[in-house]
Amino acid sequence: METMKITCDRAKLLEAFGLAATAASARSPKPALSCLKLAAGNEATTLTGTDLEIGVRVRVENVQVDTGGEALLPLGTVGAILRESSEEEVTIEGDGGKMLVRGRWSKYQLPTIDPREFPELDNPPADGCFVAAGLLREMIRRTIFSVETESARYALGGVLWEIEPEKLTAVATDGRRLATLFGPARTSAENAAAGNNPIVPARAMQSLERVLTDEDGEVRFVADGNSLWVQGTKVLFFGRLLEGRFPQWRDVLPRTPAKLRVELPVDQWLRSVRQAAVVTDKEHRGVLFNFEAGRLILSSQGPSLGDAQVELPISYEGPGQSVELDPLYVAEFLRVLDAETTVSIELREPESPVLFKAGENYEYVVMPMLRGKA
Repeated sequence: METMKITCDRAKLLEAFGLAATAASARSPKPALSCLKLAAGNEATTLTGTDLEIGVRVRVENVQVDTGGEALLPLGTVGAILRESSEEEVTIEGDGGKMLVRGRWSKYQLPTIDPREFPELDNPPADGCFVAAGLLREMIRRTIFSVETESARYALGGVLWEIEPEKLTAVATDGRRLATLFGPARTSAENAAAGNNPIVPARAMQSLERVLTDEDGEVRFVADGNSLWVQGTKVLFFGRLLEGRFPQWRDVLPRTPAKLRVELPVDQWLRSVRQAAVVTDKEHRGVLFNFEAGRLILSSQGPSLGDAQVELPISYEGPGQSVELDPLYVAEFLRVLDAETTVSIELREPESPVLFKAGENYEYVVMPMLRGKA
């Protein structure tokens, strides 16, 4: 096997290494999966990591390819070398059995594995949905916290993506709250009509959020069979999809007229909720939201921790209304928004779902707690 040899900017290689490593497994029983595959060619040099459930291929910039080829870079060792080194450039040579990593002031000889043992990362099919990378990252961040993490009901362990000709919608729910956000996208009528609305596991979503950057510009979002691909300028992401049925989530969204609607900036909402939650615990975690003319009073009580009452002014002049909510659910929603964003809360019947809105495209539904129940 011919020896591969490249010289590249260490910082650029480390950046690409970190992105590809999000999909690799340092403790895999398959040694090849505890490595990243470096593939050097005339057109591009890439680093790929995978654990067979997700995969990430990243284009490495500022590379001089002396001899093209492939090599497997041990995840822990090479990652540590790149992080600890102060070299501006590094040279990597590999022939399938051993590897040399050297700079001006350092040299490492490492054992490695035949790159042919590394699984191939399939390329995406044609077509797909085109969406801005920044928007896709925002859609993940604003829904993933509502994913079910403890059971296998339906397919609640992932984020549902609904593809329409000019719109992409993300939905996540754990049965007690639901977050949904939509944004502009481009796709063919045929692709939208195909009904490929994937449910992507939470771990895959977390990895995709980390590897997407604004540099990727517009990315191609492709669902086919049991797989998802997201392709940008520098990154190709691959993930296996969840099987199962997602609930009829639109049935959960309240559509009857609200009896109360109050708007406040996120920072006021979040600060007050966190203050009221100080005396809550696992057995007594509810916070009572009591709306009165001109003010909102948040109160909580924990037998072993004491009582709390937090008041803030609001623009509301209607009759008194109250609802008890889990402060964690409210805070997780507020934390993914900018502090100056205005958020509204809508109340209907006492035991009806509570609807939060931020803008025209982001809705969050929370089931109220039964008074006096954790």
